[in-house]
Amino acid sequence: MPRALCLLVFVSLLGLLGQAGAQTPAPLRVGIYANAPKVFMNEDDQPAGILVELLREMASAERWTLEFVPCEWPGCLDLLAAGRIDLLPDVAWSEGRSRAFSFHRIPALHSWSQIYAPPGSAIRSLPALNGKRVAVLAGSVQAQNLPAVLAPYDASVTLLPV
Repeated sequence: MPRALCLLVFVSLLGLLGQAGAQTPAPLRVGIYANAPKVFMNEDDQPAGILVELLREMASAERWTLEFVPCEWPGCLDLLAAGRIDLLPDVAWSEGRSRAFSFHRIPALHSWSQIYAPPGSAIRSLPALNGKRVAVLAGSVQAQNLPAVLAPYDASVTLLPV
């Protein structure tokens, strides 16, 4: 076989081997839980929310494949800790969590908390919660921090984790 033809065959084979060795990256597994409007499953049982749309844009730009994994909040953290999901949007930073998980430095959104009261309730401010029972998301940073937030108002509540 002429030398030029051998070189051409060799280069062609190298190209084929490179393609055979290249694998599609594994999908990025993203935990999805009920925290509208940031992250939730919509009425069509599809992942939705501000952070889901942001992730989709990032995935498109970076050529990632996203695999959404629906979970309940405490279970989502367990899945993340076990490596069964790769990413969990909207996890509030805490000292303990920072030892277990990697956090980004610039938030996409700042967290907030909201108080819901029945229509006609006199609750219009944090001090008005004094002596009340307050349902909180079990295991959330907000549940841990609420007593400290209320302390300057001399208000204390009974927390009901749900």
